[in-house]
Amino acid sequence: MIKHKFFKYFFGGFLTFGVNLSLTFVLTEFFNIFYLHSYIFSFSVSVGIGFFLNQYYVFVTNESERFTFPKYFSTVLFFLIINPGLIFLLTSFFQMYYISSVILTTLIAFTLKYIIYDSFVFKNDTI
Repeated sequence: MIKHKFFKYFFGGFLTFGVNLSLTFVLTEFFNIFYLHSYIFSFSVSVGIGFFLNQYYVFVTNESERFTFPKYFSTVLFFLIINPGLIFLLTSFFQMYYISSVILTTLIAFTLKYIIYDSFVFKNDTI
């Protein structure tokens, strides 16, 4: 069992990232959906997975979802605005392959979200 919070977060993040990246790729490459639309949809799917992993596995809070989810969702909305913009910038202006843009953006967001989740979203009842 993974005990250190950051390593749990890394594991959960890796899992949700895998869902996000795989779904983005499949929707874009096999269903010919514009890469940003694929990413936004995939990001939305990974939100639910990420919330439950963070609530019950990473930060292990007993606080009700009705209190933590709005804080979590606010954070996610912020990144839902920032991430596609950065992906678009990296892909369109810096000519990065869209998957590389998603990976780089995710790495940046990963660290920032950990800090926000630990200090704001799940702070009060962190065990």
